[in-house]
Parts: sequence; C-alpha cells; structure tokens
Amino acid sequence: MKQNHLKAILYLVLAAVLWSTGGILIKLVNWNPVAIGWRSKFFSAVLMMLYMRKVKVKITSQKSVGATAYASTVILFVVANKMTTAANTILLQYTAPIWVALMAGWFLKEKQKSMIGLQSYCFWRNHRFLTNDEKWFTSRNGLHR
Repeated sequence: MKQNHLKAILYLVLAAVLWSTGGILIKLVNWNPVAIGWRSKFFSAVLMMLYMRKVKVKITSQKSVGATAYASTVILFVVANKMTTAANTILLQYTAPIWVALMAGWFLKEKQKSMIGLQSYCFWRNHRFLTNDEKWFTSRNGLHR
C-alpha cells in the first residue's frame, strides 16, 4: 500500500512538472501555434494507442465530437499561449465555465442565476489585478502617483 502511495505522489509530481513546463516550451518553439497543437495531439494519440493497444475501443459519434472538442480546446490553448502571456491563457481557460454559463442564457434561453454575475465580476476584477493593469487599479481606488 505504501509503495502505491509513493508511486502515485511521484506521478503527480511528474504530471505537475510536465504541465508547468508546457507553457514555456510552447513559447520557446518557433513554430506556428496550430502546428504545435496538432503535433502534440498526434504524439499524445500515438502514445495512447500504444498504451491501450489491448483495449477494444468502439468509436461512436459522441466520442468523435468529444475528441474534436478536446483537440480544439488544446489547439486554442496553444494559440492563446503564443499570442499572450501564460497567465492570461490560464485565466481564460479557468474562466471557461463562467463563459459557458453566460452564453447558455443567450444561446439556450436558460434562466441565469444572480450568482453567475457575481462570479463573472470577481473573475474580471481578479484578471485585471493579476495582469497588473496599474492605470485601472489606481483610477478605481483613487490612488495616483
């Protein structure tokens, strides 16, 4: 049991290191961001096929749509990472559920809860603070140099 626990911690640390270095490597590679995204997904697909070669996988339309959506998300993440800072890219990625909730009211005609507006405002304020938009911060709080 203890050996499995240590192995799990090692895998988590390895995943964290690989996840963290991904943004740096995207910035360092002098390729088109779409090419980086497609090649990384191709490499991932080959590794998954090698790892799961004994598992029978039935391809359905739902799986195809899900795989396409995931691949699109990752490619757009790479494009955003190339075009702006990694912090902005990560912030956009983590605020995606809020954007989905806001757009659901518009596209699906769902009723919006007041909490969504509050969450959106908090994320917006946090984004402005984290991106160090000094002019916005000082003018809002009356702090001038």
